[in-house]
Amino acid sequence: MLSIIVPTYNKCDRLLKTIQNILSQNINEIQIIIIDDCSTDNTEQKIKELNKPAIVYYKNKTNKGTSYSRLKGIQNSTGHYIAFLDDDDSWMLNKSSQQLNYLKTNQYDFIMCDYTINNTIDNIQYSKHLNKYESNFKDMIVNNPGPFFQCCMFKRDFLIQHINKFDSNAEPSEDWDFFIELSKYNPRVKNINQILFQWNISENSQSANYSNETHAIEYILKKHYNYMITNSSSANMAIHYRRLAGMFYYIKKFDTAFMYYKKAFSYNPLSIKNCLYITIILLPNFIKHIIMIKLVKKII
Repeated sequence: MLSIIVPTYNKCDRLLKTIQNILSQNINEIQIIIIDDCSTDNTEQKIKELNKPAIVYYKNKTNKGTSYSRLKGIQNSTGHYIAFLDDDDSWMLNKSSQQLNYLKTNQYDFIMCDYTINNTIDNIQYSKHLNKYESNFKDMIVNNPGPFFQCCMFKRDFLIQHINKFDSNAEPSEDWDFFIELSKYNPRVKNINQILFQWNISENSQSANYSNETHAIEYILKKHYNYMITNSSSANMAIHYRRLAGMFYYIKKFDTAFMYYKKAFSYNPLSIKNCLYITIILLPNFIKHIIMIKLVKKII
C-alpha cells in the first residue's frame, strides 16, 4: 500500500482539488492521510462529506507546522511506501505509479522526479531537473536545494529510520535541511527524468513569507556549516553567504546583509561578484542603497 501524507491549513477548496488529484493516480491500494493543522475553515466538514474509505483524517489541537504534521502522518501510516503532497500542489497522473514501480523492483531508498515551479506571485514558471542529484547526491545537496518532499516517494522503513531528521526550526526550508541530513547516510537514490510534480507558489504559500525563508536559510547554513564546508568548498560557502546577504537586504535587514556580504568576500575574495559587493558597501549610504536595489535581485 502507498500512504500519501497531506498537511493542510485553511485551504479547504484547494485541498479538495488536491485529493481528487491523488485519487486520479493510477494506484489501487492507497491511503490518504490528511493532517489538518488546526484549520479554522470548514476543512473537517468537507473531508467527512467526501466519505472516502481511503481518506484518514487527523486534526492537530493547535497549529504545529508542516514538519510536525508530516511526522504525525508518518506515524499513522500503514503503507510500505510513503509520499507527500501539500494541499496546494499537484502531481502528473503517472507520478505515483512510476515511482512505486521503481521502489518495488529495485533497492532504492527513495525516488525523485523532475518538477515545475509555478510562481503565481511573480508570474513565472520554470523547471527543475534532478539527474545530477541522482549521480552525486551529497555533493549536489550541499551546493543547492533540489528535491522537495512532494517530488519524492520513500520506503517507509527508510523514513522511520531517519524520522528524527525532521526539524521544524528549518521551516519553510525544511526540505533542504532534511535532505542534507539524509545525504550524510549515502542514500540509494533514483531520479525519474520527467516532470511529474508541480510546486505552486502563491501568496498563501509558507514559502511566500520571505522573512521566514531568509531566517530558515541562515539557520540551515549555521546548523550544517561543518558538514557543508567539509563536503563542498570555500567558494561555494561564499555563494551561500552572498545569496543569504541578498535575502536579508531584500527584507531590509541591511546590517545583517552587509555582514554576510563581507563574509562571502572573506571566503572567496577572488570572486568578481564578491569584489563588486564589497566595493559597493564601502560607498556612502545614499549611493550604496541606490546601486544595491538595482543589483540585489539580479546577482544574489
